[in-house]
Amino acid sequence: YRTIVDTGSPYLVLPFAGNDSGRKKRQRFTKVKEDNDDALLLSPSEYQSTSEIYGAVSGQIDWKLARYSFRDPRLQIRQYNSQEITSAGVLGVLDEALTNEATGGGTLFQPYGLLGLIQNSNPNADRTRFPDPRPTFFEQECIAIEGSSSKEYHQIKSFCMNAPLRELTFSTESLIQDQSNAMQLFDLRKYGDFGDHYAVKVKSLSFDGLPLSKRGIKRPIVAVFDSGLTGCLLIRPFWNFVQEYYATDLMDNAKDARIFHSVSITMKGMGGTFCNITSNVKDDPRQFYVNPIDLDWFDEGGKAPYVIILGQTFLSQGTLTIDMDKRLSTFQ
Repeated sequence: YRTIVDTGSPYLVLPFAGNDSGRKKRQRFTKVKEDNDDALLLSPSEYQSTSEIYGAVSGQIDWKLARYSFRDPRLQIRQYNSQEITSAGVLGVLDEALTNEATGGGTLFQPYGLLGLIQNSNPNADRTRFPDPRPTFFEQECIAIEGSSSKEYHQIKSFCMNAPLRELTFSTESLIQDQSNAMQLFDLRKYGDFGDHYAVKVKSLSFDGLPLSKRGIKRPIVAVFDSGLTGCLLIRPFWNFVQEYYATDLMDNAKDARIFHSVSITMKGMGGTFCNITSNVKDDPRQFYVNPIDLDWFDEGGKAPYVIILGQTFLSQGTLTIDMDKRLSTFQ
C-alpha cells in the first residue's frame, strides 16, 4: 500500500473505499499490507468520527484499528495509552471529499494514503474549533533495538526526508549533527494551532525577484514545511498583504490578484548561516503555484504570524531533517 509522506499532518490515514464499490474493492482499499493473507480488515476503535480540514476542504474521518507494517521490521506499533507493543494501531479513513483533496483521489487510478509526520498535537487547542486529538502516527510508532538480553523499544526522535534519493529515515537519536546549520523550530501552538507544524522564521522573501519589505510588519513571517502539498500557499491575511504590497507593479487592472511566477525564501541558521530556497514556474511548471488559503489554525486577535507553506516544489530539491526532541530543522 502506498502512502504520501506528509510533514504537514499528524496521522496515518487511508483513502475512501466507496459505499457501493463491492466487497472486493473495499478490501483492497482497507488493507495496509497485501502480502498473501497478512492483512487485517479495519475494525472499530474507541475514537468517534471527527470533522477535519485538508487543504480548503472539510470532511469526515472515521477512526479505526488496523494492523500495518513496513519493510523494516524494526518499526513496531506501540499502544498509545499503555505503551505496550501491539499488532494494531489507530488510523483514519477519509471520506470521499477529503480523499479527492488530500490523496490524489481525483487524478490517480488508486488514491494514496497519507503518512503524517507531525508528532505532537496541541492539548490546549480550542475544542470548539478542533476535535480532541487522536493518537498521531509517531505517538504510536517505535523502533525495536536488540539489547543484550531482549529487545528494547525506543521513541522516534528525528526523521530525514531525502527527496532526490527518495529515502525516508527514522531515528531514535538526532539526525542533525552540525547545529550551526540548523534552524530552530517555531512553535505555532502558542497562537492556537491544533498541531506542532514544522515551521521556521523567515529572514527575507521575494516574489518574482522583487524583495518583500518587512518594514511595517509587526508579526513574524514563518515558513511551514509541508511535503503533502505540491505548490506554495499563503495564509489569507498574508496573501492580502502581499497582493497589496505588489499592487503598484501590476500592469493591468489593480483589482486582479497578481499571479506569481517565482518565490525565493531565506531562513537563518543558529550559527549565522543561511538557508535559501527558490522555486519558479519555469523550472517546475507541473507543481509550482502560489495561492491563498483560509486556515483556522490560530486564535482570533490578529497577532498570529504570517504563514507561507512550502510544498514539493521546494522540498523536492533537497533533504529535510527534523529533530522533534531538540526542536531543530535543516534543509540542504
